[in-house]
Amino acid sequence: MRRLNSSLLAQLDNVRVPKYPRDRLQTGMVHIGVGAFHRAHQATCTEQVLNEGDLRWGTIGASLRTSTVRDALAPQDYLYTVCARDQDGFEMQIPGGLVNMLTDATSVIAAIVDPKVRVVTVTITEKGYREANRTASAAGILVSALARRMETRAPLSILSCDNLTGNGQILGESVLALCDAPGLASWVRDQVAFPNSMVDRITPRATAADGEWLTAVTGYTDASPVVCETYSEWVIEDDFRADRPEWEAGGATLVGDVAPYERAKLRLLNLSHSLLAYLGLLKGCQTIHEAVDDALLRAFALQTLDGEVMRHLEAPAGMDVNAYIDSVLRRFANDAVPYRTAQVASDGSHKLPQRIFPTLKAAWAKGGAAPCLELTLCAWLQTLKASAQDGASIAYDDPGAEPVRELLRTHDDPEALVQAVARDTALWPEFPEAALLRMGKTFARLTQVGIDAALAPLLTR
Repeated sequence: MRRLNSSLLAQLDNVRVPKYPRDRLQTGMVHIGVGAFHRAHQATCTEQVLNEGDLRWGTIGASLRTSTVRDALAPQDYLYTVCARDQDGFEMQIPGGLVNMLTDATSVIAAIVDPKVRVVTVTITEKGYREANRTASAAGILVSALARRMETRAPLSILSCDNLTGNGQILGESVLALCDAPGLASWVRDQVAFPNSMVDRITPRATAADGEWLTAVTGYTDASPVVCETYSEWVIEDDFRADRPEWEAGGATLVGDVAPYERAKLRLLNLSHSLLAYLGLLKGCQTIHEAVDDALLRAFALQTLDGEVMRHLEAPAGMDVNAYIDSVLRRFANDAVPYRTAQVASDGSHKLPQRIFPTLKAAWAKGGAAPCLELTLCAWLQTLKASAQDGASIAYDDPGAEPVRELLRTHDDPEALVQAVARDTALWPEFPEAALLRMGKTFARLTQVGIDAALAPLLTR
């Protein structure tokens, strides 16, 4: 069986391939964190820029934690297949903009120092922003590169593409906090931009079955394919220090203020994604589409968004929020791109503060309650017990929740457990006592009667 590589491109007629000569690409960008999401999202948007003839934006990829992706893609000339699927069918594309991948910090720093590089993009997940240190973190690598780049006086734009409110601002603050070289902080403030952005494309982890399907359809093997939905959205703050790709050609929207788009996505799409993941896990749902197909969970998600989130949301001007919610649930029901509840549930200790806490705090500040969101936090606690209501095991990755798991091992009383999480960990900062008392009773009820009986009294639609 043939393996994907450059020599194969001319023989393919059922996959979109680069329309440009790859050997003429210039390196204009570095991307840190070459996972599936980057390859499904920013890379496909940039590919349209390249296909329209602007070959200045070839990308050097950086993978600082593992060489797995590099080792898979190097024998394929850094080519890979993006399989976008929905209920109506599929479309496949092989982006060609990735020209090299680096896995050691020294080489990555040298690439960023090169004045021909004008843009660095970053996808390091929410967890990566909590790991800022001078050496090993993405922020530390950037600071080391910027200290040398300052000597060239070449400006730079560093664009965060992670699911964080104010992602560019957070990244910029992390970088500036580490700028201890004389004059570096001042130069970074003047010559380096950190635009905010909002990104959206559901991209689950590809499985062996996905690879087999790809081979059956295309006739070649791909050691690192990407599977995603057909929908894609990218909203970028138009704040760059040097030139950039015309990402508008690939469907991106450039705006003066990304914040309303970030809030809407995090508090509607990402929040309901987490809600369906934790409640779905408790009901034994293996995928998000199974969870959204459950009538009770779907109704609860709608109740949460309509009854609690929307009243505290400042949506972008002109946005039809009800239509957006309908589209989100339709996308979640896409069984052509199965997204495992355990993958969505991962790292909830880092994700939930971005997705749920702002609405909770807004409701509490007005003297009200948010019973659906409070129950969702309790569902997260319940999943950390590692057992669904039918006794099946629950397992997902969330190292930041280890203090809660330790408390679960030492507290049998649900109400006391909620108080202990607030008192003995840093996960629930400044939760009001009235809310903790309500959540304690909610957690007790969830533990005693199960998910369906706990949800039913909250449904009013």
